[in-house]
Amino acid sequence: MIDYKNRIRRAAQAADIAHQALTDRDHRLARTAAAVSAAHLELAREARAAQPMEEDWRGAPNVRSALTPTIPREILLGLLTETCGDSNGAQFADVLELADSRGLLTTWTVSELRALCGRYGIPVRESVKVNRRNRIGVHRADLAAVIAESGTSED
Repeated sequence: MIDYKNRIRRAAQAADIAHQALTDRDHRLARTAAAVSAAHLELAREARAAQPMEEDWRGAPNVRSALTPTIPREILLGLLTETCGDSNGAQFADVLELADSRGLLTTWTVSELRALCGRYGIPVRESVKVNRRNRIGVHRADLAAVIAESGTSED
């Protein structure tokens, strides 16, 4: 049986493939890879739920980490990139809509998404203009800088 950490790694790999496919404008492969990524995340969630809860240094259950919503950074960057497309940026409402359509982040709020971006060092702007609407999100330039930075840090 594959443990949840390996499922998350596989989901991240599939998200990378989806991102590359979008860059290459291979939308069919991108959709397939995104679906594989979502499936691995769902299996990871189930595998994690089946394991006993981690305990912190005092021996008490680590409830805070269990309640804090999170997804891998690569998946989040993939969702932001796909939502951004050719526009000025990715508005969080649109990111959550896309994620929900894939079975991810189904109960998340804009506040939770904003907090997760903060934890991952992704700059959030109060006003990103997309389709004549100004909403909270991540600007294209900031997203490109974060992706470039993460690409060079892995080498």
